[in-house]
Amino acid sequence: MAVKILTINDIGPEKWDTFVRNHPHGSLYHTSAWHKAIEDSYGYKTWYWVLPGSDGNIRSAMPVVNLRNLFLGQRNACYPFSDYCDPLVTNREDLLALVDCLAETPEPFEIRTNHLLWPIEGASTDNSFFNYSIPLQEKPEVIYSRLHPSCIQRKIRKSVKSGVKIREGNGLVDLRQFYRLHLLTRKRLGLPSQPFLFFRKLWENFGDSGEMKLLFAEHEGKKIGCLILIGYRGDAASSGGGDVLYYKYGASDSRYFDLGFNPALFWEAVLLATDQGYSCLDLGRASGTNEVSLGIFKEHLGAEKKPLLYYSTLKAYSDSGKSGGASLAGKFLKLAPCWVSGLAGRMFYRYLG
Repeated sequence: MAVKILTINDIGPEKWDTFVRNHPHGSLYHTSAWHKAIEDSYGYKTWYWVLPGSDGNIRSAMPVVNLRNLFLGQRNACYPFSDYCDPLVTNREDLLALVDCLAETPEPFEIRTNHLLWPIEGASTDNSFFNYSIPLQEKPEVIYSRLHPSCIQRKIRKSVKSGVKIREGNGLVDLRQFYRLHLLTRKRLGLPSQPFLFFRKLWENFGDSGEMKLLFAEHEGKKIGCLILIGYRGDAASSGGGDVLYYKYGASDSRYFDLGFNPALFWEAVLLATDQGYSCLDLGRASGTNEVSLGIFKEHLGAEKKPLLYYSTLKAYSDSGKSGGASLAGKFLKLAPCWVSGLAGRMFYRYLG
């Protein structure tokens, strides 16, 4: 049967999300709510490449966005602004049918996977990224025993002794407090920030249902750090992924790092996830080349490391030009006021997916 290219309105959000929850590789990044937040924030449109079954239901599918990147040019991606988004297929033949259809478009394509798929002819692979996750099947005291004694456990104890309090935020007022810390963090890293609109759209799509959590670290009444967590519930009877709590974004005031609040925040996320019955806390990706320290921090939290595999038909481009431009922009953003990072994000972040 031929591949159909549909919109979410053609399929219906409930039907799509049921398909995602029932697939063993379904994830947060496949859900219609995640796609709607991306679309409403950056002006992109998601197309669903679908192979229907004989019963009229979805047999295999993948969500695709056509986007323009400042460095990579125009391409089709499954899925931008996401760590991974596997094609949800049942066999190799279905994968090839979807990829062949995608290859017929004039633009190159990129597919980000969290599971080793079959080779895709004509596509190069990038395996420089790793995903980190903490399995939560055991009791919290067992999970705690796996935390690095000095880098994590000692800092958690220090945060308690220093009077750091961890509490859950709620609503747009707290979301703006997160964004204040987010701007500080992106300035420190020399990176443009996501626009506040994106976080507001996440809250609209996940907050009202209780799937999105804000965890704040406070010291003497001042918010000094925050994590954004988003929950995904798979169908326990059929989904190999199970229920996953995703750590999506973190923000902090570096002047308070000595209080040890960052490890305390992540430990509270573990306790929250276990209490709410999640089988895994997904800590997101890190590069094995330029984000080594980030990966080490996640391993110190007891996370398991798994390679991500990105398939791409992009032609080679100048890495020197890309890194040089990014380096100059980064130096400028580190010196500029926080609002400049926010302005840069509003203007350009949609081109960085």
